[in-house]
Amino acid sequence: MGPYTVKLDLPLLTKELIEQSARKRTYILRALFALLLYGMTIWIFQRQQGGWNGLNILGEGRKIFISLGFLQFVAIYLFLPAMTCGVLTAEKERDTLGLLLLTRLGPWTIIFEKLFSRLVPIASFMMLSLPLLGTGYSLGGVEATDIVKLTWVLVATALQVGAFSILCSAWFRTTASSFLAAYLLGALCIAGSAALYESLYRPAFEMLTLPLLSDEAHTWLFERGSTFPSGVVLAFGPAIVNGNELIAAEAGRFRNLRQQTVLDCMVMTLPTLGTAALSIAFAHWSCGGGPSFEQIT
Repeated sequence: MGPYTVKLDLPLLTKELIEQSARKRTYILRALFALLLYGMTIWIFQRQQGGWNGLNILGEGRKIFISLGFLQFVAIYLFLPAMTCGVLTAEKERDTLGLLLLTRLGPWTIIFEKLFSRLVPIASFMMLSLPLLGTGYSLGGVEATDIVKLTWVLVATALQVGAFSILCSAWFRTTASSFLAAYLLGALCIAGSAALYESLYRPAFEMLTLPLLSDEAHTWLFERGSTFPSGVVLAFGPAIVNGNELIAAEAGRFRNLRQQTVLDCMVMTLPTLGTAALSIAFAHWSCGGGPSFEQIT
């Protein structure tokens, strides 16, 4: 090893990934996820397109992109909480969390390595979609920046959901209670953070982001005057990509927002990343001596 070699010492992350790789269910779940992802995407595309009619599918790659992006967000919201909510409660149930805290691994290290031990598998699930994204790109209608924007929002959403699930795992004592909280409180927190933003922080956020957002993105986010508040957009990942394109009812409803830039996408995910940081901070506080849910109630 040379004098400038950097050695990454991540013992807990390495242990978790090795244990996952030794389980047969890891590969069974990955194969089932790939079958569902490919099957649902092809079925949705064929239903929208009316079949694979030769040259008629050229230029229709955006339909694959939209259906695939939507399904990837569904996978994160459905599977990541279940994968993450037990990482710390399992240690509590085995009475090994205290032993972990006695090692040189501090609360920050434990939380981040436990979190990334679940983000790495979900990232491998997301990478299974690369051939489908390549197919959509080759058919036309999808730009490279669209794939970059989708990837960025998927990463931000995975951090948001994973961090909140880690918080539930640190806050609750049992895996069952953490599992229920990750789904029920997670949905309430998305709605609550959107309402809090609309009532308190929207003017400040608009002022801070005005120099960064493009005119199209700023108009859609702050000036459209619809019943769909910008707080919901900023708290819900699928609503960010290309002006709610993934869940819009009409195909061309937000066509002008397809000019959304990568910087627009990054700025809009700042609240999502902020909630992830807050969740990690509270999880650290709970692991470092803060009260648990059972102690408060």
